[in-house]
Amino acid sequence: MITTKGQVKIMDFGLAKLAGRTAITKEGMTLGTVAYMSPEQGRGEKVDHRTDIWAFGVVLYEMITGQHPFKGEYDQAVMYLIMNETPEPITGLRTGVPIELEQVVNKCLEKDAAKRYHHIDEVLVDLRLKAIQTELQPPAGAENLTLKALLRHARKPRFAIPAILIMAVLCFFAVRFYNASAKIQWARSTALPEIDNLIGKQKFGEAFSLARQAERYIPDDPLLRKLLQSCSTPVWIKTTPPGAVVYCRDYLSVDADWE
Repeated sequence: MITTKGQVKIMDFGLAKLAGRTAITKEGMTLGTVAYMSPEQGRGEKVDHRTDIWAFGVVLYEMITGQHPFKGEYDQAVMYLIMNETPEPITGLRTGVPIELEQVVNKCLEKDAAKRYHHIDEVLVDLRLKAIQTELQPPAGAENLTLKALLRHARKPRFAIPAILIMAVLCFFAVRFYNASAKIQWARSTALPEIDNLIGKQKFGEAFSLARQAERYIPDDPLLRKLLQSCSTPVWIKTTPPGAVVYCRDYLSVDADWE
């Protein structure tokens, strides 16, 4: 957000929900915003830090263009766009954006995680290099830039935007680390006892749904594995054509959301 003094602030509203923003919500708990989920999350695959880099790419796209790269009317539409469509080029939405900056965003938003940045340090390096290559290299025969000239360049959007984004990278991942720690603590201290309690009451659908939430944060926890075996049975589904997205919900809860 930008204050009245022109300062850029990195905000984290936790469970706050913006108007028009699609989110997955279950029993009052926000599990994750669909619009920021990576393609591998949408396919239910195991994720790693490259999913965070994807989410950061979405944030960069929004900061630069003022709009989301994948806009849909409902969850499934947004997830389809994320997994199958390419967002509109940044340079087509806003003039004056360096092509090098657009390349950084596009690499963050590679649908194949293997083609994405593998580490956030690589993003920082590219942002710094793009800023230097774009603004700080004088033409042939020109004298070296003085400190005053550098400061004058720093006020230009083509240099200021990458500089702000470098700071945003650091703040973004600091917040992500804090949130991840809090979610792991929630899964172990709150979710696991409640899952066990629901199983004891034979509320297997609710127990399974809560276990799926906890699985996002502690996928290898042995107690969670044991509880999942107590409230669910593996099912294999073959689709034609292959690769279909499968949704499910509690058979007795006709008003429940599909997951």
